Amino acid sequence: MSRRAATRPTKSRDRSGVPPACLVAAKTGGSRTHELYLESALLTEFLRESPQTKGRFPDPLDDVGSIPRSTLKNGNLVPIEKALKSSIDWSIDDLEKAFTQYCVNR
Repeated sequence: MSRRAATRPTKSRDRSGVPPACLVAAKTGGSRTHELYLESALLTEFLRESPQTKGRFPDPLDDVGSIPRSTLKNGNLVPIEKALKSSIDWSIDDLEKAFTQYCVNR
């Protein structure tokens, strides 16, 4: 997906980009896959819309997504910490706190 396409707002009130059927399934006891899809869409929305990260989107996704899975074995989060630090200057804990606050305020 191009950077331009990723930042283009959707027409629906819900700007997460999640199709309504997935939202309904997740809210009504949908599968774990739907729950994860919804959570990832919400995280993407946060990274795209949050004042702290808006100008840097989609860099955090690109940086974390380019980490080889083999380097994350045995719970090794150091590569993710480095990627987040280089793209948005946050630790995993910083991201989690800001994301949680965003969800509370949403």
